[in-house]
Amino acid sequence: MNKFPFYDLRLQITNSCPQKCKHCFADSKSSVMNEITLKEISNLIVKDLVPRGLKWVTMTGGEPLLRYDDCLSITKLCRDCGVVPRINTGGYVKNVDNKVTKLIEAGIETIMLPLKSTSPTAHDSFCGIKGVFENTIRLFKLIRKLNGTSCLRVTLFNWNREEIPNLLKLARDIKIDKFRIRPELPAGRSFQHSEFPSTYEISQIAKLLLHEKDLNDDIAIEFLNPFFQFLYSDYNKEYQTCTCGITKAFITSKGDIKPCGFYKDSFGNILKESFNSLWEEKPHPVLKRLRSRKPFEKCKQCKSWDFCKGGCPVIAYNENGDLDGYCRYCPIQRA
Repeated sequence: MNKFPFYDLRLQITNSCPQKCKHCFADSKSSVMNEITLKEISNLIVKDLVPRGLKWVTMTGGEPLLRYDDCLSITKLCRDCGVVPRINTGGYVKNVDNKVTKLIEAGIETIMLPLKSTSPTAHDSFCGIKGVFENTIRLFKLIRKLNGTSCLRVTLFNWNREEIPNLLKLARDIKIDKFRIRPELPAGRSFQHSEFPSTYEISQIAKLLLHEKDLNDDIAIEFLNPFFQFLYSDYNKEYQTCTCGITKAFITSKGDIKPCGFYKDSFGNILKESFNSLWEEKPHPVLKRLRSRKPFEKCKQCKSWDFCKGGCPVIAYNENGDLDGYCRYCPIQRA
């Protein structure tokens, strides 16, 4: 019996990407060589993770559809193993309509695509390629036509706060299934800019979206850490504490294992050591700290600890090199 179960794998298929997004958390390149093979991925899923209770695999990048054949094989493998496959894509690749169609036919559960603005010019400028916005809208409509499940991924910056209601309206107009939002996190190329939202902006968006959830349930609005939406709603029961490093992990296209994709350091490499060794037999001290569920130093006196569990620990770690460090997004610390 494994002491530490494992439910949720975020798998970076490749760090290559044709887009040049200004805040890419993975700092993706136009071309990356010598990445984890399909055989290595398959062995990881079947031999190491399914026996631990794996439930979900989310393929991400870079641009995972640059390895479309492998994405299709992984989708089919997951379905054969009783695991739910998902994909997080920018969708800007050749023959993407055909690829999305085949993935839906193979059983992909959710296809996630990002938008930063309802302005084609603003979104395309962010991505560094003209036509990305139009391509994304077309793909959302195609997924709907094929009865697939779509998710709009939204990142809140300090410049697109006014765009959030417009993005939600767009999502409703073209009948997207899920609207998933999180603030910009300090990772990858985000350090090259100063576009993090304020805690006030985060709280205002949380209140707005909670109100929208009350008014209409035609779209699933999902808050990702660190939104702290429980502070603005006595009846909100959907807040989920971070499980990165506990039941969830991110594995890079080079085989490095991290608690999540935003975490800046690696805990080891599954191509050099077994997953069991890195996850259970001799886990990294940070993994042990996350699993302890003990209050961080900064949270010891906080009345919300039992509910919040520290929000998003990666923020403090990436900016301070310490899980116990100051968190720029904690509305209580900033009060």
